Amino acid sequence: MLPRPKLRAVLMLRCPYCLKQPLLKQGSWFEFEEGCPDCGYRFEREEGYFVGAPWMISYPLLGIPGLILAIRFYPYFSQHYGMTAFGAVLALGACVLGLGLYPFARAIWLVGDHMINPLEASELHFKRKTP
Repeated sequence: MLPRPKLRAVLMLRCPYCLKQPLLKQGSWFEFEEGCPDCGYRFEREEGYFVGAPWMISYPLLGIPGLILAIRFYPYFSQHYGMTAFGAVLALGACVLGLGLYPFARAIWLVGDHMINPLEASELHFKRKTP
């Protein structure tokens, strides 16, 4: 029987099964490795596997706090700076936060999917390509 994925893998951005292999390619914030050479786990189960991550994870993580902050600070900005400055600050903050949360949203997607739909032994087929 295969082990359950570990939630702490999201914060560590590591393989959800063995916690040894980093999810991100070295030197990149936006590209994931293909899989884990230690436990054989393939990170992307099928083509387009992570397409749902921005819609189901990133947008709610950005939208809900953004809406709360917008409602909270709207009176201050509208009195002192105007709506253009308010919109610019809100958009800039959402862009920066979105880029910062990108790999974590994919990691949440990965771990959550494998908690709901665990791997089978036949799915452990990743082998690192040798150059």
